[in-house]
Amino acid sequence: MEDFKDFNKELLYFLNEQLKIYGGYAFTEKEEVYVLALKSIINDIQKMASKIVVMTAKCKVEFPNGWDHAYDNQDVTLITISNADPIYATIKAEMDKVQARIIQIHRIQAMTLWRRYYYERLRVSEINNGNPNELLLIHGTRGTPPEVIYNGKEGFDMMFAHIGGTRGGGIYFAPYSSYSCNGYEYRLPNNQSQVFFAKVTLGTVAEDVDANRLMPPVKPGTNMRYDSVRNGPTMYIVYSNSKAYPMYLVTYTK
Repeated sequence: MEDFKDFNKELLYFLNEQLKIYGGYAFTEKEEVYVLALKSIINDIQKMASKIVVMTAKCKVEFPNGWDHAYDNQDVTLITISNADPIYATIKAEMDKVQARIIQIHRIQAMTLWRRYYYERLRVSEINNGNPNELLLIHGTRGTPPEVIYNGKEGFDMMFAHIGGTRGGGIYFAPYSSYSCNGYEYRLPNNQSQVFFAKVTLGTVAEDVDANRLMPPVKPGTNMRYDSVRNGPTMYIVYSNSKAYPMYLVTYTK
């Protein structure tokens, strides 16, 4: 990520210099000087454009294992997960703890949401010595249809956060099905239910008890905030839409 910091500095310096040149010659009456200045600017812009292409390549988004690139031209696609897929076994093992019978598991391929989550995970990783502390956690939407989440521009949305929650107005996730599938699941009219298994970037985690919180607390002795909050072993809370991605939608019955 140091490459990006250096590039940002170089780009800012470049733009500053071009503004100085343009400002110095834009209103001159000597047309030949003005033309020379413009040629110089165009040449420098072309060089910088080449560097931007290189840096953009370095910023290429990496997708999760199993992502079906045949649907990359669609912003949102639901892919049915085979029961032979290793992730199916992982999710089933957790759902078995609440005697749930899985109907189907969909992997959610939401291009816009994934890109935003990916870059936030990179940012958190950079400031935490390369460790984004990413976990697969469960989220029940209760009365909100899951498609509102994965089809929405924000995904998990702080706008719907309940200020009176145990740890303030954040987005809540649980590591255990016994929590999320016990009143927080979304219930379909056919007696089936749904929960998300989401990728969540936790970064540094604070133990906190402030029910009025709208962001993580500040780390002692610094001006930096924690990335997330934990409520004992049963709950994690993030306060940013981009820190979580709705990776799998599980439909089940009990």
